[in-house]
Amino acid sequence: HYSYFILHLITLAGPILASFDANVCFFNCWKQTLAPIVILSSVFILWDMIFTALGVWGFSPEYVIGIYIYNLPIEEVFFFISVPFCVLFLYEVATFYKLSFTVPHFLIVALKILLTGISLLYYTKLYTITVLAITILLLNLPFTKNNLSLITATYLLHLPGFFVINGVLTSFPIVWYNPSYLSGFRLGSIPLEDLLYSFILVW
Repeated sequence: HYSYFILHLITLAGPILASFDANVCFFNCWKQTLAPIVILSSVFILWDMIFTALGVWGFSPEYVIGIYIYNLPIEEVFFFISVPFCVLFLYEVATFYKLSFTVPHFLIVALKILLTGISLLYYTKLYTITVLAITILLLNLPFTKNNLSLITATYLLHLPGFFVINGVLTSFPIVWYNPSYLSGFRLGSIPLEDLLYSFILVW
């Protein structure tokens, strides 16, 4: 019953300890993290509640404590506090250490065309079409070359943790998915849609 909760502790352990790094000093910025976390969590929790109510995904009761906020276990609500905290920490790390991953403009254009084509194939799959549409929208927003490089670097930095934590979540499964709403493609137990979902959260 504490499996999901333990995953949160593991997720937060590294960033919390590393946030005391004298170079990054992220621990001193906790006040500045409150607003973006509250805004982000509000949007994603609402999305989560709607998709849970529709049966797009759900949570196995044997792996959660049993306290719910509407239809979400308390651990899932906490997820949208702990993960944004980790992402903001990684963004600060990428900024301080000048980590960047330059994305050529033609790749952005090619990616938008590819995602648009895929969305036409899977327009009946609710989860698939939702993450595709939002990702395409984000890629069309105005951004500076530097911001895009930092966002991309942050996304790449978060991937190892994403594969470990999400791999555990979906393999038990602590979180299950209704195949009727997905494309059906997976990396191990992780739906490919989760890669875009996580990209949206990082962005």
